[in-house]
Amino acid sequence: MRLCKVLFVCSVFSLTACASSSFEASLAAYGKRLDECSDIAKSNTKPFPVTPWFSQLNLQQKKNVVLFISLDNRNACSKAEKETLKKASASVSEEKRNALLALIQETDYQQYV
Repeated sequence: MRLCKVLFVCSVFSLTACASSSFEASLAAYGKRLDECSDIAKSNTKPFPVTPWFSQLNLQQKKNVVLFISLDNRNACSKAEKETLKKASASVSEEKRNALLALIQETDYQQYV
């Protein structure tokens, strides 16, 4: 869902032509990296490490742990591009920068554990 929002913002910035080329390039690089991170996650064939702690969790808790790891890995995978995009957002209007930052803000995934 967040990826869809980022793509929407990307299209809005492109249509308005108000963003600098550096910002547009950073936005495109971030979107591309999110796609690459998604492909990496989908192609992962390593078995999930099941420990005694994980085994004792109920089904919903197990789903939450896997979701937490997935979101954390995605954020780590795209961290450099996100930071570059944040820096490049200084070249756009405050309204657009705030909209972008609201979409890409760090989330506390502890709620899932």
